[in-house]
Amino acid sequence: MPISTTVQRVMSQTYADEYTPFIPQDVALMVVKEHMPLVKAWRLRLNMSVEEIAAAAGMLPNEVIQFERRENSFSRSLLNVARAMNLDITQIVDTAN
Repeated sequence: MPISTTVQRVMSQTYADEYTPFIPQDVALMVVKEHMPLVKAWRLRLNMSVEEIAAAAGMLPNEVIQFERRENSFSRSLLNVARAMNLDITQIVDTAN
């Protein structure tokens, strides 16, 4: 599935430098002000649908939706979601567990 130019541009803005992932201000504001889990905030920033992420992660859309409804700690499935969004796992883990 080809990634749009807009998504590629936004994804290139997810690293402070070549090696240091970060959370952009707009994502952080969605998390803090709207109490939104990082997975959903990132999905909205990247303008991706649940179905696009699910297909790229090899998951069902309902599984992605579950990540959007709660805070998340590291898991193999969450790692697949991070990869589908071209993010580092540390950018979408809400808790340290």
